[in-house]
Order: sequence, then structure tokens, then C-alpha cells
Amino acid sequence: MSHIPSQPNLDFSTPQHSWSVRFWSLIVVAGAAAGLVGGFLMRLLHAVEHLAWNFRTGTFLEAVSNVSAVHRILILFAAGILVGVSQILNRKIFSVSGEVDSAIWFRSGRMPLIATLAQAIQSIVIVGMGASLGRESAIKQAAGAIASALAQLSQLSRAEQRVLVACGVGAGMAAAYNVPVGGALFAVEILIGSISLRLALPALVCSAIATATSWILLPTGPVYDVPEYPLSISLMVWSVWAGPVLGLLTVLLVRAIAWSEDHKPAGNIRIFMVPAVVFSLLGLASTVYPQLLGNGQDAVQLALNADFRFSLLLVLPLLKALATTGCLTSGAHGGLFTPTMAIGALLGGLLGHAWDCIWPGASMGCCSVIGAGAFLAAASQGPVSALALVLELTRHVDATMVPMLLAVSGAMLVARRFESDSIYSLRIRSTNPRPEPTPSDRLPSFEHLISRDFSVISAATGYGELLRGLLLSAIEYPLYVVDHEGILLGRIDAKSLNITELGPLPLEAAKAADFARPLKSLDSQMSEQDVRESFAKVGDPHLPVIDSKTGRLIGIVKRNAQNTAQPQPAAQARENVQDPWLARRAEE
Repeated sequence: MSHIPSQPNLDFSTPQHSWSVRFWSLIVVAGAAAGLVGGFLMRLLHAVEHLAWNFRTGTFLEAVSNVSAVHRILILFAAGILVGVSQILNRKIFSVSGEVDSAIWFRSGRMPLIATLAQAIQSIVIVGMGASLGRESAIKQAAGAIASALAQLSQLSRAEQRVLVACGVGAGMAAAYNVPVGGALFAVEILIGSISLRLALPALVCSAIATATSWILLPTGPVYDVPEYPLSISLMVWSVWAGPVLGLLTVLLVRAIAWSEDHKPAGNIRIFMVPAVVFSLLGLASTVYPQLLGNGQDAVQLALNADFRFSLLLVLPLLKALATTGCLTSGAHGGLFTPTMAIGALLGGLLGHAWDCIWPGASMGCCSVIGAGAFLAAASQGPVSALALVLELTRHVDATMVPMLLAVSGAMLVARRFESDSIYSLRIRSTNPRPEPTPSDRLPSFEHLISRDFSVISAATGYGELLRGLLLSAIEYPLYVVDHEGILLGRIDAKSLNITELGPLPLEAAKAADFARPLKSLDSQMSEQDVRESFAKVGDPHLPVIDSKTGRLIGIVKRNAQNTAQPQPAAQARENVQDPWLARRAEE
């Protein structure tokens, strides 16, 4: 008789309770690669900054402030042209996106190596030229792409591949900012969505190796130099009310970023022209507010040291948010970590100044530290990783810890009440994930046989949520799995939920995509005779219909449809589609 320990932090949900030697070997290699590529890209960033802004010493903000207004506008205009040209070339050469978040959540970590590396280099170059985006995106993408290539060469399972790529991306974050614990927690909390012992261990090892390797090319100290601030009752009370205010403000930022993602230019002319216009406007704004350029690191440093005038704090948070969303709207690729932290630090300083008029005693710099942590936590929907990242970036613990916890908790409660998306999840969500009938010019000839009486679920749905949906929701088979663009990935049935096929992966890290079984589908260009022949070759009682051009799921055809099916109006068809994942998000 075997005995299973009842220790709650240990997971015995799978037959195999440890990662394989091959997996650990890949973790080591992925960590070292993340550190090296992080160091290389950071060196490239500094080289671009020095070349574009004519400086060798001092800070980026000082260099930008020392050049003429015409210089700033011309450099930003050149950055916009680079964005437009690179987007057109990427669309013509590469057909798969290099976004790491969508790769982990919807493609089990499979990423195109060359396309992702090209996108990473373009991202780091435009940040060096002044784009209001974070530098970490390029390093995360490159590190994740290398980890994905290693996983595919080693033929890891889809689940193991997802964990390896997430660890690689977290290691890239760790190398970019010298934050090994924060990078590891980012991998498991934000990318995988669950913090457990078996997930945390490989993430910690990978981030530690990446950080140590990056020291070959990068400095070892903290990113921000922050003095020790005194703790006071005024600061404690401030953190209680400032947290919810910051959480409410993150909702505005998240929705602004969502709008920018939905309004990116389409068509080669717009793809080329819009970035040039947006970046030129940013360059024009920088002639008055040079703090808007770059990822915002220097602005954070000034805010944490309370070196900003109150008049600047009144306008810079809004202008930085507009600059960042504008860059995203233009189609530029870049990170949101440092810009979000900069906005939070500026808002924290602003709220601290307002509170100082009522109850003096709360340090303005400490308010900025706490504001940065609370705003980042609410915007990313990752309180643990945000806390670790801010504390590692500042090496500031004693007086900040308790009020920061209060502010983070308040910000998270308010943000979750009004917005379930984060700055990461919204960038890969579908604008219209429900299956829709095809346009009238592409309606299948067998449209009268098509039924929308089926259910869909997102490929990013977790195992626990998947089971809850199957057991508690009124879902009738067939249950199809689609990605964020509505493209059919497979079907889930009772035979699909075989956890033994997942290998050593904990169930809390599994996604619906891991259980999706491939199946035969009908193409919208088929004839009614082709449909009958397809049913003659398979024993399935129903087959999905996909759009021949987009791969999106349109509906299903039942085996006896030619005798019983009646055409459905489009509005009724949409109402018949059941999606427990979307329904839950709507309730939130």
C-alpha cells in the first residue's frame, strides 16, 4: 500500500513527481542563453542611445535634454519610419507573430525563432531612439524564442514546452533588470498563472542562471538608487486610501491600451504612415517634456528621489500614458513594464504631495516607491511578482514593505472589481472571439446545413476552470477549442481529459490547448457533395466548419443535417454559441 504525503504545498496530481534530467538541462541552457541575449540586447540599446543622442556619460534624460528640438523630432521621425518599414517587411517575410504571451497561452510556447529575434531587435532599437516603451519586451521575446527552439529540438511535450518557454521569458526579464526573484515570479504568476513549488523551482533556477550570466556584460547593482525613507503614521494612512485610487487609475490605463491594440493600422500605406506621424508628434511633445522619451527609467529615478516639481507631476502621468498608448497604436512593439512603473511612481508622488497638504510626514519619494508597486501590481494583475520586482529594483524594504502591501491590496481589489484584463492579457485577446458567420460573399454553398448549436472555449483556459465549466455549466458537446483569433485548434471530449499524457506538469499549469484533440473539419469552399463524402469517411456525428481564408470556426454540420437542419438567422446563431470562458469574463 503506497502512502501519499498530505503536505499541502506538494502536488501529487500527476504520476511523475519530478522534472526529467533533460528538462533541467534545458532550463540551465535556456537561462544561460537568456542572460547572454539580455546582455547583448542591452549593449545594443546603449549603443543606439549613444549614437542617436550624442552622449557617452550621464543619463538618457540628460542626453535628450541637451540636444536641440529639431534633433529630437528628427530622431523620433526616423524611429517611426523604421517601425513602418519593419512591419511591412515582417508581414511579407514572416507569417507568424512573435508575441511571447500568446505563444505561451495559445500555442504551448511554440514561437518562430527568426521572426521573433527580428522583432526583438527592432523593438530595442526604437526604444533606444526614444519610443515610450519598455526595453524588457525585446529581451523576453528573444529569450522565449530561444527556449522554444530548444524545447522543439528536444521534443518536449506541449505542456513541458510551455513551462520551459515561460521560464525563459521570466529569465529574460531577470536579465534585463537584474531581478532574479521578480523574473521567476513573473514567469509563474503572470505567464503560467499559478504559483506552485514545482513550477517555482525551475523558474528560480532559470532566472538565477540568466542573471548571473548577464553580469558578464551588465552591472550587478540595483537599477534605482533610492535612499532609506522613514516610516510614519501619515504614510500608513496614505497607503490605505492611495491604493484604491491607484487601482482605479490602472483601469483607465488598461482600457486605453486595449483601445490602442484594437486600432492598429492596417494596409501598407497606413502601416507606413501612422508610425511616422505618431512618433513625430512624440518628438514634438518631447521638446517641452523630454521625460516622455524612452522607457521611463530616468523619470522613475527622479520620482523615487522626489526630484520632480508638483507642476510636472500634474501633467507627466497623463502625457506618459498617452505617449505609450500612442506608440502601441502605431504598431510599434515594446514592453509595458517600465512605462507602467513610471506612471505609477509619478502618480504616487502626485498623491503624496496632495496628502502632504493635509497630514505632513509621508515622504514624497516613499510615496512614489509605493505608487509604482501598487500601480504595477494592479495593471499586471500580478501582486506577488510586482512586489518582488519593485523591491529588487530599489533594494528598498524596511520602511516600504507594510504600507506597500496595504496599497497593493487596495489597488488589486479595486482594479479586479472593474477590469479583469491586464496590460499583458489584453494585448493578445480577440476583439471578437465568438464564431461568426462568414461574409455574404464567402458563404458556403451548404450554408443551410450549418448549425451554431455548439460550445467554444479559449485555448488559454486553465484545467480547473475547464473542469468547472464542464461540470457546472450547461455545455453540450461538441466543445471546440479556439485561440484568441477564433481559429479552431481542436475538440475536447471525455477522452481528451487524460492527465497522464501531460507528463510531470502540475495540473494548475495545464491549459485547454493541451487537451484539444485534432479532428477533421469542413472547409467553407466545399460543396454539399464534398460534405456528404467527408461524413462517409468518418464516424463523427458532427464536423466543424472553418472559414477557408481565416481558419476561424463558423459552425458545425450534423450527420443528419440534410434531413433536419434549418437555416438560422445570424443573430440567433450568435446567441446559440455558448462560451463559459467568455461568460465568466463578462461577469467579472
